[in-house]
Amino acid sequence: MLTKVDIDWLIEEMKRVFPTKEETIEKMNDINTKLDTFVGEIKNTRELQELHANEHVHITKRFERIEKHSHITPLND
Repeated sequence: MLTKVDIDWLIEEMKRVFPTKEETIEKMNDINTKLDTFVGEIKNTRELQELHANEHVHITKRFERIEKHSHITPLND
């Protein structure tokens, strides 16, 4: 059988695990803000990578045209 001391201890421990509604909302808002920032950074990075990849395609095509026009043998990687 649980004593009053045991029950009080259990209640205090449960309060740590399950905070009040306001604390939970505040923590979730903090998490959402951090997540929004993180996802925004990932989105920006992906957009930059796509732009950069398109630049590589453009540069490669330009080199191929220059090599063909000047009769230069392309380098093999």
